[in-house]
Amino acid sequence: MSDLPKYVSRNLEDLIPCWLIHLLWMLWAEIPKKQRGKVQYFYLAVREGKQQVRLEQPIPLYERTICLASPEPLDAVVVITETATGITMHLINEPR
Repeated sequence: MSDLPKYVSRNLEDLIPCWLIHLLWMLWAEIPKKQRGKVQYFYLAVREGKQQVRLEQPIPLYERTICLASPEPLDAVVVITETATGITMHLINEPR
C-alpha cells in the first residue's frame, strides 16, 4: 500500500456499500507497486444477479475481473486517482 493518505468521496460513500469500497481498495492494493499507475477504473455491473467488478488500468496496462454474490449488486464506474498529496476514490462523473 502507498503511504499517501486515502480519501473516498461523499457521493461514493452514499452510493456504494462500505464492504464494496473496502474490496475496491484491496483490489487496488493487489496491483504490484511497480505496475500501479496513477489512475484505475473499476466498472461495477450486475451480472446474473451477482456483482461483477472489472478493474482496468490504462497505463501501464492492467486488468482483472471478479464476480461475487451480493445482496444488492449495482452498476457504477469508480475511479482511483493518485496525486502527489493523496489517493482519492470517487465516481467517474463527479468533480474532485
